[in-house]
Amino acid sequence: MTTFNPTTPYIHLIQLLKRLNWVESGAVAKMVVEQELVKVNDEIELRKRRKLVPGDIVEFSVNKVIIGEVVEVEKPPKPPKPPKSAKAQKPKSQVHPARRRNKPTSSSN
Repeated sequence: MTTFNPTTPYIHLIQLLKRLNWVESGAVAKMVVEQELVKVNDEIELRKRRKLVPGDIVEFSVNKVIIGEVVEVEKPPKPPKPPKSAKAQKPKSQVHPARRRNKPTSSSN
């Protein structure tokens, strides 16, 4: 039996089947669950989005895996933001001459 260590507190059943390459696509993953070919903790599972947590055992065909502890993945640091200049101004919008509207003139009677 192998161990799968997720990077989040849980993983959906169909995501696990795809991540382990037990199925070719998400559509196939949904089909094998609907056809009652997947067991979770020795019971047939029909919920495609079943949240698997550490300690759950998943069986499909001849494959069997246990969900291990969550592992932390280091995220790369965000690049620093460039400093704002004190005199930064928003550019004025450019209007095409053909789209300019003339202000209505007031006519006196």
